[in-house]
Amino acid sequence: MVFGNSISDQRNPQVTLQTEEELQLTKFLMDRGTDAVFCVAPDAHFLYVNDAICRLVGYSREELLSMTMHDVDPNFSPKVWSEYWKTIKQQGSLYFESLHLAKDDQSFPVEIAVTYLEFYGRECGYVFVRDITRRKQAEVEIRATLQQEKELGEQRAHFISLFRHEFRNLLNIVSFSTSLLRRYSQQWTEEKKQPYIERIRTAVEQLSQLLDQVKSSVEQKQEN
Repeated sequence: MVFGNSISDQRNPQVTLQTEEELQLTKFLMDRGTDAVFCVAPDAHFLYVNDAICRLVGYSREELLSMTMHDVDPNFSPKVWSEYWKTIKQQGSLYFESLHLAKDDQSFPVEIAVTYLEFYGRECGYVFVRDITRRKQAEVEIRATLQQEKELGEQRAHFISLFRHEFRNLLNIVSFSTSLLRRYSQQWTEEKKQPYIERIRTAVEQLSQLLDQVKSSVEQKQEN
């Protein structure tokens, strides 16, 4: 691991040329990697930042190296960071979600993975950061869809309950009126029969309308 912008900051006289070249290559790859990476000291100051984290938060490398975690993450007050650092050091690594604050004051959700390291007697947190804005938006959309499905399910259940109740009432009207007409068809006059015939006709029309509503509802569901 390399701190700052120069690997010569912690040069060891015994480091071979091959090791020096390997360190140069490692730093080159880290600087230009697509993942946002930085190293942070126990006091939350940045020790190293790569190009990706600079792009992510909108600060230059020089600006970030003069800042702390508190400046880019509103969740990490000095007190909170102190507690997190104790946990990171104790466990060796830590994974969590937080918010990063860009230079333009826009905040966005991030996924953070921190690994505790010691390098030439110096402690640091080796941090990978990933912008999870799209994932969070997708989660919101999924929750909204599930809620909509739940509400539609409740509406369908309510509709079915009303349909059954109304359907049963109309059938009862038809059944009752038909039964009376059958029983008293010989005794009743046509005038006496007419109200019951009208009730049957009205009930049949309402049943037809009710079935049309059900058909329309099913067709709309299939289209959606």
